[in-house]
Amino acid sequence: MIVFQADNFLVNKQLEGCKQNKEWITLAICCNGDGSDRLPFWVIGKYKNPRCFKNINKNTLGCQYRNNSSAWMMREFFLEWLKGFDLHVLGRKVLIIMDNFSGHIPLDQLPNHIQLRNTTVFYLPPNATSKIQPCDARIICSFKVYYCRRFNWLLL
Repeated sequence: MIVFQADNFLVNKQLEGCKQNKEWITLAICCNGDGSDRLPFWVIGKYKNPRCFKNINKNTLGCQYRNNSSAWMMREFFLEWLKGFDLHVLGRKVLIIMDNFSGHIPLDQLPNHIQLRNTTVFYLPPNATSKIQPCDARIICSFKVYYCRRFNWLLL
């Protein structure tokens, strides 16, 4: 999962007399080890209908958009995502590696209506995510670099 803050793209310090921008989005990324099978991004924003989506059908974005007041992954979103993931890998047995973020519900606390038929979930130990989680090691870093480069190109 990636959390982006909408500042510090073109400058690296805050301007005098300006409030720091506190707009955030969360981006959930999931792919297999070689990147050949990817799920659509999940974008979690603060607003139900952001201005940037004016006159745009959210179903045609190529990603799933959800919202809450903090723009963070919540348990309800995680359960919805996990059910969708399990359906995505239908007919295969897969292992998914998750960090121990509080929004990721432990398997023993999953509601009864969530039955994972194709997925085994492995939770990383605390404070180990940045060192051993595959997405943190390469994929998320590459995505952030590409995103910032593209964002700055669009601004200029």
